[in-house]
Amino acid sequence: MNRNVKILAVQAKLTKMLRRGYFCVCDARKMAELLDVHFSSEEEAFLSTLHCVEFGDMHDEVKTELQSILQRTYSKEAFVIEVGRTLLGSPKHKTLSIADTA
Repeated sequence: MNRNVKILAVQAKLTKMLRRGYFCVCDARKMAELLDVHFSSEEEAFLSTLHCVEFGDMHDEVKTELQSILQRTYSKEAFVIEVGRTLLGSPKHKTLSIADTA
């Protein structure tokens, strides 16, 4: 499968996750699998704990750590993710603004 198509699929899923307002570890795992990247065991435990938690219910430090994990994991694809606020995009793709999820 074309790598660009995979990236577009991940962008679509991230957009949906941010718009619906809560974190889904299942989606995060599927996106990582599609891109052939992996979470550390500590990151996996952290992400699993946040499964189905609304971004608005997360402390700012938790949202910052979540953002950091997702950026590190998907950075190979040049994603910029700002969980709980606005940005999702890539220098190679149009940046998409998303309404505040907090």
